[in-house]
Amino acid sequence: MSKKSLFSASILLALSSLLSRGLGVYRDHLFATMFGADGVGTYSLDTYYAAFRIPDLLYSILIMGTISVAFMPIFSEYLAKKNYEEGWKFTSNVLNILMLVFFVIAAGVFVFAKPLMSLFVHGFSAEQIEQTAQLVRIMLLSPLFFAIAAIAIGVENSFQKFTAQALAPVLYNVGIILGALLWGVNHGVYGLVWGVVLGAFMYMLIQIPGIIKLGFKWFPIFSLKRADTKEMFTLVIPRIISLSAMQVNLLVDTFIASALVVGSLTVLNLAQNLQSLPFGIISISVAITSFSLFTKFAAEKDWEQFGFELKKTVRITLYLLLPAIFGMYLLREEIIQLVLEGGNFEKNAAMLTASTLSFLLIGLIAQGLIPILVRVFFALKNTKLPLMISLIAMLTNIGFSFYLSGFMGVNGLALANAIGMWVNISLLYLFLRKRFKNVIPLNFLFKVFLSAAVMGVVIMFFKKQFPYLTTNVFTEFIYLLTLTAVGFFVYLGVSRLLALEESKVLMKRLKLSK
Repeated sequence: MSKKSLFSASILLALSSLLSRGLGVYRDHLFATMFGADGVGTYSLDTYYAAFRIPDLLYSILIMGTISVAFMPIFSEYLAKKNYEEGWKFTSNVLNILMLVFFVIAAGVFVFAKPLMSLFVHGFSAEQIEQTAQLVRIMLLSPLFFAIAAIAIGVENSFQKFTAQALAPVLYNVGIILGALLWGVNHGVYGLVWGVVLGAFMYMLIQIPGIIKLGFKWFPIFSLKRADTKEMFTLVIPRIISLSAMQVNLLVDTFIASALVVGSLTVLNLAQNLQSLPFGIISISVAITSFSLFTKFAAEKDWEQFGFELKKTVRITLYLLLPAIFGMYLLREEIIQLVLEGGNFEKNAAMLTASTLSFLLIGLIAQGLIPILVRVFFALKNTKLPLMISLIAMLTNIGFSFYLSGFMGVNGLALANAIGMWVNISLLYLFLRKRFKNVIPLNFLFKVFLSAAVMGVVIMFFKKQFPYLTTNVFTEFIYLLTLTAVGFFVYLGVSRLLALEESKVLMKRLKLSK
């Protein structure tokens, strides 16, 4: 794939992520205004978010780790050798093994859902625990659909095709929104989880035509003795443990938040969803498209191009992510007032969400770089080092979560999350520097921070001159859009004056310069 094509793919994924995240914002708006942070009975968002943890755990460990770490590098080698027949056999074997493993584990979770949730949400009432278990059983369908979709996406990415993957998250959020609109009022959170299942099904369905067009053939193969499958499991086991560490953090957050004031789990999830806007639009889009090049250069042993691509990817991520963090922090209260406040979501819940978001933003730079640096190690077929680092970060996060939540409540969980992210990225970067030098030049960092700081000063000046007094949704949106546009162009202009190459590229893409 050419650099132009790669940039186009990144833009496609970024735009689709922007649309998907925009739908996600509307989804959270529906949830907040319909149910509030402290809803009860079948209208308790705390039970909905708690129920998500188990299906997410299954998907992250069994599916996401396998595809990102082991499947794509091995499948890409078959493509490089033009050995498509063996590639499809390998794909079929992986899919068949994953399906069996998933069904066995899902059956166990279905039967023991209630005792599991009693363990993870010990602070819930008996009624809430029973409801959460029922929601878990329904949502077990979603990882099954995601598993099939993930194999298809792995194949498509190996062929450097990204269109179906770009559209899938949009359909997923559409499904959840439909669940809220059609069934939420009468059936509460049960309507939401059926919306999740619908969204996951559509997420899978859109992948099927693409993989068929690429020539996929399914084979009734189930063998743990194939050399490629053995290699996959060798690579994937450390990653599964690493992803388990990440999921343990989420389970610990759920465990602690269930015993805090009612609505803490909902507030934490809503704040995390807002924080994930720049993360998903910028970091994940760049990481996905760059990974295909990392695996290609690693297979060709072209380390000079590998290092160049790594440096370029890190720079563009930081260049786009830093102003987003500054802007979101300065406008956090206005964003939450527009997106969440109203209906059953009261002012106190909005203020708590704003403070939680501010602590989460401390770790967003680190969080944004982790997917990129981890994929570098994956392309090098080194999964053990990221595993050890993720375990250290997990223990750090857990320790601070218990300590800080004792006197900071849900804000303590957010700050602990940020600390864990910084431990993770610091260690990844430390080890990566031994092989690839000067990945993040200090003069580049200084210029980016200076540009973002000037942007922040201008935004604060405009906020002071034109206070946020409106309560009309349309004018609130225009106010935020105006400040965001002013901040963006100030940042772009300052970074251009400081001769940052990324600003020149961005201005050309936006047709602002020749």
